[in-house]
Amino acid sequence: MIWPIQGNYMILISSNLTITRNVSIFNIIWQSSLFYGNILALFVFQDKEYLDKQSRTTVILALLGISASATLFLLFLPTPTSSDGKDIKEDYASPIVALKKTWEIATTKYMLILFISFVFMGFQVCFMSGVYGSCVGFTKQLEHSEQLVPLIGLIIGVGEIVSALCLICMGKQITSWIWGQTVVMIVALVIEYSTFILIFLNLPNNSVFGETNDSAILPSSWWNAVLASFLIGLSDGIYMSMIPSMIGLLFPSDSMYGCAVFSFVYSIFSSVGFFSSNYIGLYWQLLILAVTATLGALCYAHVSLDVQRRVGKQEETSKL
Repeated sequence: MIWPIQGNYMILISSNLTITRNVSIFNIIWQSSLFYGNILALFVFQDKEYLDKQSRTTVILALLGISASATLFLLFLPTPTSSDGKDIKEDYASPIVALKKTWEIATTKYMLILFISFVFMGFQVCFMSGVYGSCVGFTKQLEHSEQLVPLIGLIIGVGEIVSALCLICMGKQITSWIWGQTVVMIVALVIEYSTFILIFLNLPNNSVFGETNDSAILPSSWWNAVLASFLIGLSDGIYMSMIPSMIGLLFPSDSMYGCAVFSFVYSIFSSVGFFSSNYIGLYWQLLILAVTATLGALCYAHVSLDVQRRVGKQEETSKL
């Protein structure tokens, strides 16, 4: 429920030139949870083969406290204002009207084209947050594989933050240059390919199903696992900044509905990914990710170039 709301709020407080920067700043704060969560796991679960009641209680109370504090902070967010300083007031329709509006947004040309990008992001968050760490922990050819799992989470967080920082520094240049967003998405795609190749070479195919002593194509190494986790965080950080930015450009007045469509597709295919990961080998999962990543990047590039050309024509017309 909170994903569409936070996406809508980020769009309302941003302009076309600042939205990539603002979403990237938000992602830095959001992804920093990977540090705190995995550091907590390192200390609470250290040297424990089974999670005892005290450990479970500690984690649950910590999460409860953070969630309650975050909810209180949401109550004090300022009302978004326009460039002339006036509060932005959105029209809040009835549930039936809102559903119809959401369907209208979902069936627009651009949203249908971006659908495959949303699908890939759902698959990727499943693989990044659940599958990959488990595969590393189950691969017994890696020394201290269980201890690598929280480290993997930390390094993914580093990658997320590094990509967000880069987008913050280049945010205005990316949005003002017609090829800016396309180039960034191609860079993310190349990083994805590199990540999938590293994982393919480093982990056995059946590592998704449980502990295994099988060998990978190359001798499994911890540095390969860590490097792949950094790269997957790097690429995911780009996607998590660029996709909401594009929704803001496409539907500045109906951002709530656009964010709802994105969150719906993203969440559905995250669930599909988690369910199917129990039955599909690692190599097949990597192939599915590679195909959807390629199609998603091409779809995003098409929409980005089309929108930038349209904005450019409108600016030229206004000057005349």
